[in-house]
Amino acid sequence: MKEFVGRSRDKFSDQEFGHFYHQRVAKEIDKAALLMDSFIRYTRAATPVLKTGTLHRLIEEALKKKKGQLEEKRIRLSLEFENDLPETTLPDEHLKFILDSALDYATASILSGGRLGLTTKVFSLLGGLERVPIFPLRDGKCIEILLTLSDHKTVEERVREEPGIPSLQGEELRGLELRLVEQVVRRNRGRMEFKFNGKKGIASISFKLPVERRKIFYYPSANEARQERSAVSTP
Repeated sequence: MKEFVGRSRDKFSDQEFGHFYHQRVAKEIDKAALLMDSFIRYTRAATPVLKTGTLHRLIEEALKKKKGQLEEKRIRLSLEFENDLPETTLPDEHLKFILDSALDYATASILSGGRLGLTTKVFSLLGGLERVPIFPLRDGKCIEILLTLSDHKTVEERVREEPGIPSLQGEELRGLELRLVEQVVRRNRGRMEFKFNGKKGIASISFKLPVERRKIFYYPSANEARQERSAVSTP
C-alpha cells in the first residue's frame, strides 16, 4: 500500500496536494502497521504453540546441510518417516548434534554410488530397553531413528585409511564421531546400536530415544512469526 501511494504521488495535477496526500496516507499506513505489529507481538506472547514434528524437521535440516556431499558422491537417499511421530525428551540441540554427526559419518563411510536409508518409527520395547532401569518407558515404546549404510567401507579399509583410529579388536569400527554421539544418547537415557555386515558391506546405526510423556508448548520467536506471515501472504 505504501509503495502504491508513493507511485501515485506524481500523478496529481496539483503537485502540492499530491505531496500532502502522500504524507497523510503514508502516516496512516505507518500507524496501522504499528498497531498490527503490536497485535501480532501480543498474540505471540499470549498464545503458546504445540510442539510437533520436531524430529522430522531437524532431519530435513541436517540432510539439507549434507546435500552437496551426497550429490558429489552420488549417494542415493531413501527416506521412510512414520506419520504423527511423538516428540522425544531430548533437547533440540542434542538431536541436531546426533543427526549431524551420524550423517557426517554416513557420507564419509559410504562409497560413491552407495545408498543411505533413513527410517523413523515408534518402536516397541520388547526384550530390550525395558531391562534398562533408567530408560523412561511410555506404554513400552520409544522412538527409533535407523540409518542403513549400503556399500559401507570395511573395518580394515577404515583402519588403513585413518591410521589414527585404532582397531577395536573384534568390535565393529564406529569411529570417534559415533562414540561421542553415543555418549550424548546415553546421557539422555537412550540407546545407540551399531551393526556391520562385512560380507555385504552394509552397516546400520539405530538410535532409540525416550518418548516425551507430556505435551510440549513453546512461544514462537519473532523470526518464526515473520516466516509465518510471509507464508500466509505468498500466493
